[in-house]
Amino acid sequence: MKPFAHPVRVFWQPGCTSCLKTKEFLEKNGVPFESINVMADPAGLAALRALGMRGVPVVAVGDEAVYSQSLVDVSKFLGLDVDFGKRLDEAELATRLSTVLVAALRYLDQLPDELLQARYRDRDRTMRVLVHHIFRIAESFLEVAEAGPVLSYELEAVLREPGDDIRGKRELEAYGRSVLVRLDLLGARGLARLVHGIRVQTFYGEQSLHAVLELTTRHCTQHIRQLLALMEEHGLAIDRPLGPAEFAGLPLPDKVWEPMPA
Repeated sequence: MKPFAHPVRVFWQPGCTSCLKTKEFLEKNGVPFESINVMADPAGLAALRALGMRGVPVVAVGDEAVYSQSLVDVSKFLGLDVDFGKRLDEAELATRLSTVLVAALRYLDQLPDELLQARYRDRDRTMRVLVHHIFRIAESFLEVAEAGPVLSYELEAVLREPGDDIRGKRELEAYGRSVLVRLDLLGARGLARLVHGIRVQTFYGEQSLHAVLELTTRHCTQHIRQLLALMEEHGLAIDRPLGPAEFAGLPLPDKVWEPMPA
């Protein structure tokens, strides 16, 4: 790592899959950092805003900062020499994403209505919003892939929460199935052809569409891991839980959750 005049800071919030992955990445590569939970630290949130950043995770050194949705960008920013290994190809990522959406619908069917409205862990989010978020992540990627020559991937689109038209399980299921139908109509090979060699402007910089698909699949899969953990905590018998075969090759965090505060 190149020397810095200021300490490395990581701005994050609980429940954020990329935040957890970022901190694990820095720890594995021996990078000491100051951990700033912007949901619990108003001064930390103000410092993030002063950097001109709209969301988390962010890695910063002094007045310079980079979004860390792309760990390749973080590695370059910090001057690390990291081998990221072989990545899953576009067709395999599309297949994995479809598997995750099918699983999300299966688990949604098992959730009682009262549990769907329950808030969980240390995040001000209901399980209804968590399940919707899985489908919304995939939908936001499809909106980019289908957009044609004008390609952009925006944070606000990914974080859009369910409206009043998606209040209960039936509406949530219908929404999830509509996203899955769009994905399956493209098919793994069709989506691979759309993605291959294309670059897209994202809120965290220009990226290959392959990298955005990888982030999408990782993001949805990590939230499925969280949903499975929540179902287990509530004593639900899970219908065909996803496991190592579906997770292999994805750059997932080691942990499912941030450790709970003592």
